[in-house]
Amino acid sequence: MYRTNQFIDYFMSFHGKGGLYPIKGITPKKIKDAVCELSLSASYSHKFSGGDTFDREVVRDFILMEIGIKQRMKDRSNKLKETKK
Repeated sequence: MYRTNQFIDYFMSFHGKGGLYPIKGITPKKIKDAVCELSLSASYSHKFSGGDTFDREVVRDFILMEIGIKQRMKDRSNKLKETKK
C-alpha cells in the first residue's frame, strides 16, 4: 500500500492540479483504479514495476484512453438525442 501511495503522489505531481501535464479531473482514486485494472488485465503485457517513469506514462495513457472513450460515448449519445428531436 505504501508504494501505491508513493506512486499516486508521484503521478499527481505530474498530472494533478498544478502538475507539469495536468489531466482534468484526475483523482487519487482514478489512478488507483487504473493501476488495479492494468494489473489484473490478462491482455495487457506491461506489468506494473513499482512506480517508475514508465509506469507513470503507461497509467497516464490508459487513463487518457478511458477519458477519450467516455467522451466519445457521451458525444454519440448527445448526437442521437439531437437526431430524435
